[in-house]
Amino acid sequence: VDSIWTMTYTTINENALLENTIAIYPNPVTNEFHVSFQSPIADTAMIMVFDVLGNKVESALITHKSLKDYIVNCNTWSNGVYYLKIISGN
Repeated sequence: VDSIWTMTYTTINENALLENTIAIYPNPVTNEFHVSFQSPIADTAMIMVFDVLGNKVESALITHKSLKDYIVNCNTWSNGVYYLKIISGN
């Protein structure tokens, strides 16, 4: 995996955004990458990863409020650029 690209679209205010920061590392990725939440997620969050053609290559539903770090295994993916989408209730 060469790169993980992220885009942030939100309708919440800037202070709330700072409280809900998400870190994705390492970049570039070899076998796995971490999605780390600054604060606990809402009741659920959906993580989806897409290739450059828009094909979904990974998806996971996270249901633990206290979970702050999620590991995505990508050792079987082809080298390339991937897009990460996270949908959460907060």
